[in-house]
Amino acid sequence: MISGGSSKYCKFLLIMMHYPIVAEKDGVKIAPEHMEKEKFYHCIFNDNVLLIFKDEQEFLHCYEIDDKELVGKIKNSSENDALEKIFEDYIERENLKTLNKSELPK
Repeated sequence: MISGGSSKYCKFLLIMMHYPIVAEKDGVKIAPEHMEKEKFYHCIFNDNVLLIFKDEQEFLHCYEIDDKELVGKIKNSSENDALEKIFEDYIERENLKTLNKSELPK
C-alpha cells in the first residue's frame, strides 16, 4: 500500500519524467539529469518566470524574469516554440542585443 508521502513522491517522479522542472508551493524542483544540454526550460514561480539552461559542460544557469508584460505573455503561451519568439521580440524591443566584436566602439 502507498502512503500519502509516497504517493506525493510518485506523482513528482511522473511529472519529472516528462519535464525536468516543476514549480511547487514551497519551491522549484530541478532534475538536471533529465535535461538536454543547450536547451532552455522554464517554469512560473511566485509570478516570475525562471529560465534554466544546462550548458555543454553540464553547468546550470538560472535566470529570473519579473517583467510583468513578458511574464504574462509566457504564461499565455501554450507552446515552447512560441517562447523563443517572445524572447526575440523582447530583446529587440528593449535593445538587449549582444554586440559582436566588430560592433564594439573603437
